[in-house]
Amino acid sequence: MNEFAELLTRIEGVEDGPGSGRTGRLRDAATLVLVDRSAGEPRVLLGRRHDRHAFLPGRFVFPGGRVDAEDARMAISGALDPASERRLMQRMRRPTHSRARALALTAIRETFEETGILLGR
Repeated sequence: MNEFAELLTRIEGVEDGPGSGRTGRLRDAATLVLVDRSAGEPRVLLGRRHDRHAFLPGRFVFPGGRVDAEDARMAISGALDPASERRLMQRMRRPTHSRARALALTAIRETFEETGILLGR
């Protein structure tokens, strides 16, 4: 089984918590792919998950995580870029402007929490 097929299989059986044995509902999450093109070949920022994580242990992943309630209320200086908002909403089951905004802010917050890289001020 390739890694993508394994990921899909594991996502279908997402647990409420490590060792809970209960299957939970899928939750909104966001990730950010950062590409450094300052050198010859582009480089992508990845982090490695701890080997003890229940979900994808030891795998290299982009920074990201679940949407928190606070993400929808986070203060920002302007609106989400219309093209970015449109692309986010195209992939949602029930698209709303507030969910698109929360996903974008989740990706930024999670990137900061996991890497210390702050996008914005």
